[in-house]
Amino acid sequence: LFVFDIESDRYCFWMKDMKFDIDILWLDSKKRIVDAKYAASPSSYPEEFCPKSAARYVLELPAGQALKNGLIIGVQTKF
Repeated sequence: LFVFDIESDRYCFWMKDMKFDIDILWLDSKKRIVDAKYAASPSSYPEEFCPKSAARYVLELPAGQALKNGLIIGVQTKF
């Protein structure tokens, strides 16, 4: 979980030095999922994955876990 304390923004991520596919979820300040990239592959580097909306948090999970747990755009999360 990445927490951006300064402010919400369109934080981009890449797959440099990753060894396995991941799901990337961007959440707003109310912890609602505002965008997602499922099964981002290390072979995609140097491509960047950027959300369509500003986010305050970014959650990375092993690929497949987000959809398995119903974590899709619009879902309200708790943590």
